[in-house]
Amino acid sequence: MELRKNNKIIILFFLSLLLLIIIVFVSFFFFTKKEKQFLVPEFPITVTTQNYKHIPLDVELCKIKEEKYREACVEEVERRETMIETKNMKECLELENINNRNSCLVYLITNFDRDSCFRIADHGSQVTCVIRTSTFDKDLNRCEYFKDEIFEYDECRDRVKSYIFGESENKEDIERCEEIKTLEYPKLCYNRAFQYKFDNDCNKVPEKFQDYCVAEKNIRIAMTEEHCSFIKLDEYKRLCLLKIELGGDLRKLEKVDTDNDKFPDGNELFTTTDPHNPDTDGDGLLDGEELPIYHTNPRNPDTDYDRLNDYEEIFVYNTHPGKSDTDGDGISDGDEIKNGTNPHSGDTDKDGLLDVDEEKFKTDINNPDIDGDGMSDFEETRSGFNPLKPGQDLSDTDKDGLLDIDEIFYGTNRFNPDTDGDGINDKIEVDNLTNPLGVGDMDFDGDGLSDKEEIKIGSNPGLFD
Repeated sequence: MELRKNNKIIILFFLSLLLLIIIVFVSFFFFTKKEKQFLVPEFPITVTTQNYKHIPLDVELCKIKEEKYREACVEEVERRETMIETKNMKECLELENINNRNSCLVYLITNFDRDSCFRIADHGSQVTCVIRTSTFDKDLNRCEYFKDEIFEYDECRDRVKSYIFGESENKEDIERCEEIKTLEYPKLCYNRAFQYKFDNDCNKVPEKFQDYCVAEKNIRIAMTEEHCSFIKLDEYKRLCLLKIELGGDLRKLEKVDTDNDKFPDGNELFTTTDPHNPDTDGDGLLDGEELPIYHTNPRNPDTDYDRLNDYEEIFVYNTHPGKSDTDGDGISDGDEIKNGTNPHSGDTDKDGLLDVDEEKFKTDINNPDIDGDGMSDFEETRSGFNPLKPGQDLSDTDKDGLLDIDEIFYGTNRFNPDTDGDGINDKIEVDNLTNPLGVGDMDFDGDGLSDKEEIKIGSNPGLFD
């Protein structure tokens, strides 16, 4: 009896030992598998954002900790809901604040009438509109807007390609991301491919892209040094460890600027500029000034390939750093400077506005900013403002009752109160829905039905479909 009891104890002991061995083995196998698959422990993440302008139309998503950003978020959502209800760009024109007006137009055009970017008076808003619509539709043809500016053109096309290759259903297209060369767009292409083709599972990503996939994924979610240890790329690992030092707060990391070039390290990593060199291409301009201020390439000292350094173009010769032939005479700026000829022929004060046009606007051919408001005469006239009055004024050059920025919107002539010469001024024609550019009634959205017909049947004269 005692022997039988001892046998049971021995059997139980060995069974327990066997179970323990199995548990240890399974745990070891599971851990090594995890490590091999580059996975890190899951944990809850509370996301707060100040970038409320890019949220969807849902007030429920405005649960942001900081009150001022939460209120701004709700205001932005309500404003967009109002625009969604009307879908009419003409209502944007009634906004008195120019920036709100442009924002309204860009938003509606991007979402409902993506061939109308040219209607926006402000050049910067036009560019924003083209960028958004070209990527929205994955339409490379819209990049022709930038055909005279080499870098902007390449950037636009590579941006669109990053969406085309990154979001296509064909998993093989991740290889095509290597065709993209401009700044951050190769990485944008890879990131979209990770998301759309591989569900952000780095194990499914082709091996040569896995290290980057792991780095991008882990640096976002890292809260401990263990998470950083999975990253093999040195720059990402250093940035990840710095994030841990800052308490795991990604927003604090986004403000770190090691080389003090006004370009945070995280941005530099993405655009492949050097976070330890304030002037990556050595052209005399800070990395953080090139893209947002001068629209030049921080990785190329001669953005437009005219054999003039970007710094020289801006501060010495006052030529366009993005255009190889500033005055459009068929001779590159570099050759003109070398030959001793004027790269600004026909533009005495070098403000971008030709002398013949300065005469139209009654500006001074010897003064690039006649009203001294900080905007060159060229920038003001291009954006529909009066170069003779400081600031973004609402001018009406031909006194027809239609603002200059609206004349650009409707395609009328701001120097002629009656563009089509039919005896009725442009403002009266616009108000009465007749065509200020010719005979007949106005068809604002170009859908074949005049505005009067659309109002009569209850459709929207400001929307093609």
